Amino acid sequence: MSALRNLFNQLIDYAGLFPPASLELPQVVANYARYLEEDWQWMLARLIVPALKLRELELLTTQLPRTNKSWLISALLPPVSDPDFARGLAEIRSFNERGRGGDHNYLVDTIEVSTPSVEHLEVLVSHIPSDISVFAELPWRDHQPHFEQIARIREKGRSDFFAKIRTGGVQTDLIPSADVVSNFIWEAKSHAVGFKATAGLHHPIRSEYRLTYADESPIGLMHGFLNVFVAACLVDQHKIDRELTTELLLDSHADHFEINQEFVGWRNYQLDSPAVRHARREFCISFGSCSFTEPIEDLQHINIL
Repeated sequence: MSALRNLFNQLIDYAGLFPPASLELPQVVANYARYLEEDWQWMLARLIVPALKLRELELLTTQLPRTNKSWLISALLPPVSDPDFARGLAEIRSFNERGRGGDHNYLVDTIEVSTPSVEHLEVLVSHIPSDISVFAELPWRDHQPHFEQIARIREKGRSDFFAKIRTGGVQTDLIPSADVVSNFIWEAKSHAVGFKATAGLHHPIRSEYRLTYADESPIGLMHGFLNVFVAACLVDQHKIDRELTTELLLDSHADHFEINQEFVGWRNYQLDSPAVRHARREFCISFGSCSFTEPIEDLQHINIL
């Protein structure tokens, strides 16, 4: 595929249930089913659903027209310290048993879970089936022990164990600084751990936006998904250092980015299509967004799509 396709292929996990969209599950399911049939479906990755809502999801899918499209689902689990953790795992297991081979081929192949301590990671390894990938959400700071533990887990055979960073929210204090995001990317690379991002990445380029869709919503300086993923691709290929990574994350000029069939570039730094493909597959996996259409429309607005 072209460099552009490799950069955006299966980039967006659809999380319409969550703020600021906060849609009801029937609407989210209908949206996801529609997105799978549209021209930009190649940019769509997983549907994000809490594990405790899987039964409701299953009922809703039976009401949709039959399709040969597979539904890959990332289920959000409560932390291992939550009494509902075991219940969530049971729901995933039974959901997958019923979903294989039905009218709608749906499957939870990924789980996401907050891991405020290293001990949470150790418990996860012993409970999550080996055929389900794990994205462990790490704290912004003091996460080096987490990365060290995830690296050990991967070395022991769980190569499907990844990290996750929360890059925004509906309040300004939920948005990490560029230094924090840069440090996270570099820690991930230095420990050979792939990652995904979630929240606050509706727009491709870093700038000020309303934090919700309400007219009177507060305005915050939000990270751009193009900033984050181009930075991660360049770090993966050892093209930029920590200082330049932060500088890239802070860049609010769309014309500094060039994404085309031949390469992905920022200023004078470029990656060819195979390098982008490797980075996306092995290192910077995807990001969760409560909107699938808004990122696409913004990319069209800046003449990248």
